[in-house]
Amino acid sequence: MAEPERPSTAASDMGGTGEQDFGEGMLRAAEDRDVADKDADNTLDYAEFCELVRGREEGDIPDEELKVRFELLDINKTGKIEMHEYLLWSLKDCLARASTRIIVLFKAWDEDNSGQIDSSEFYKAIRSIGMTVEREDTDAVFKLLDVDGSGTIDYKELNEKLRAGVGHELAQRNLSRAPPKPDRSRTAKLNAKNVNMNYTTAHVAALPETVKLDASSSVSLQEQLRQIVKTNSVKLVDLFADWDEDGNGGLDKKEFRKGIAALGYDAPNKDIDAIFDSMNDDGNGYIEFAELKLALSVARTDLLAKEAETTKKKELRKQKSSTAEFREGMERAAEDHDAADKDIDNKLDFGEFCELVRGREEGDIPDEELKVRFELLDVDKTGKIEMHEYLIWSLKDCLARASTRLVVIFQKWDEDGNGAIDEAEFYRAVRALGMPVDREDTDAVFKLLDADGSGTIQYKELNEKLRQGIGSELAKRNLSRAPPKPDRSRTAKLNAKNVNMNYTTARVAALPETVKLDASSGVSVQEQLREILKANSVKLVDLFADWDEDGNGGLDKKEFRKGIIAMGYDAPNKDIDAIFNSMNEDGNKYLEISELNKALSKARTDLLAKEAETTKKKELRKQKSSTAEFR
Repeated sequence: MAEPERPSTAASDMGGTGEQDFGEGMLRAAEDRDVADKDADNTLDYAEFCELVRGREEGDIPDEELKVRFELLDINKTGKIEMHEYLLWSLKDCLARASTRIIVLFKAWDEDNSGQIDSSEFYKAIRSIGMTVEREDTDAVFKLLDVDGSGTIDYKELNEKLRAGVGHELAQRNLSRAPPKPDRSRTAKLNAKNVNMNYTTAHVAALPETVKLDASSSVSLQEQLRQIVKTNSVKLVDLFADWDEDGNGGLDKKEFRKGIAALGYDAPNKDIDAIFDSMNDDGNGYIEFAELKLALSVARTDLLAKEAETTKKKELRKQKSSTAEFREGMERAAEDHDAADKDIDNKLDFGEFCELVRGREEGDIPDEELKVRFELLDVDKTGKIEMHEYLIWSLKDCLARASTRLVVIFQKWDEDGNGAIDEAEFYRAVRALGMPVDREDTDAVFKLLDADGSGTIQYKELNEKLRQGIGSELAKRNLSRAPPKPDRSRTAKLNAKNVNMNYTTARVAALPETVKLDASSGVSVQEQLREILKANSVKLVDLFADWDEDGNGGLDKKEFRKGIIAMGYDAPNKDIDAIFNSMNEDGNKYLEISELNKALSKARTDLLAKEAETTKKKELRKQKSSTAEFR
């Protein structure tokens, strides 16, 4: 009689998780091997191997397939699967079936907490699982796992080697023949696949082809997946097995992308990778079953939905405010031009340009510097800055100064919503900003922005052209002379820099060199930055200006890395890039001031801290549970 089913540990989890015990799996593997080893020579010949496989897997498995699988396991080609070969295969197989994470195994095996496992610790760990192996067998497996031959195994080596698949395609073909569930009725055959809960077979396909994910939906991918699995009565472990093509018990980015894309999720790889990174809590490059289960839990998906709704509301308010700010900047630029244009020829000669710059920027700016800046703006070399040249400079300058995001500007200018701006739309947009320009001036600027000469400007073109710096180094030298704040006292000079709130100058250095970020603190970079700015009375816009080396109003990954590393944040580039990606919400490869401001807001940092604490607690509970399970 088949043993009764044990109650599910995840009754509320989308059709059940189907997760299995690692320790129990290893014990079953040892028992199956002992039963199959008829001649008790501690090895499995081909016939014994066939009996073992057919006793634990569903379907009619042809001899040809079993022969190939046997040869794959017979690493040293002796014609028999020796104990060390079977042990290595069992470790990989049980890890792929279980919810136990490799990092938890590693910590359990690392008795002296040195961060490395030696051959003695490995032997004791295997023996404690219940595998009746000799020291020479564990030493042979240890040698295979010890990639660098150092005599110890670190986490990276263990992760890489236990992830390597064995005979994956044939295993997949075998699983594809299996019915959705093993037979656990009263008349079921008394074998491992029916009696033991450790053996779970996969669906022919976990989800029907008609099931799709929607990238344009406001519902998170995690929530959509959760509902799909629940609606179709599919176990999460079966979906995981479908996506885990190499059968190594972990989804890499390629497998995750492929699984998501197969469900019709039409989004750039970087967006899918960002979701992957958010699920891959330990950052080992693999989403393990436990991580996928956590990501699709009710608590996590509800938190994502709540955050998305809050973000949407704040973004709408921010867009309205920042668009007005950009418009104000352009209006001031027009006023400054009119005031400096003494001969009213709608152009600025060198003398007029000097008056305009000195009226809006702090510090004693030498003529030599102004001359170079003038020549950079005088694109057609007429000796005067014409209106179209002043217009493109003003657009770039105001974009760099304001918190407005370029994509918001683009959407506002794109009147018909076709994803491209034509000359007429551009002219009306500039006029609406308060710039007294003629159509020929906007057409000249439009031509410069229309990189491919198509007669329309797409967001990519506008982004590239308006991000290009103009005299960045000279602008930096000029800004470095500025005091921290403009003079807005009663006796202040009535000029643009003092009267207009749009003009903000930078500090010589936003933060002192003694201020540092700590990668090992457990506190997010966002929270640390927020507290540092507050403690040092530094404005976010000043820190942004420090990091924005090319002065284009947006931080690229290189600038962000440099800024973070300069503050002593000792972490791999991929970790810093993951933080950048989490802040760069529109995925345009530039972190704008509004995105940084949002990322460092109290609501967002509190949410990150709360989620980190929840994850930590769950991880500790999971480690305790899986360590006990493993023992």
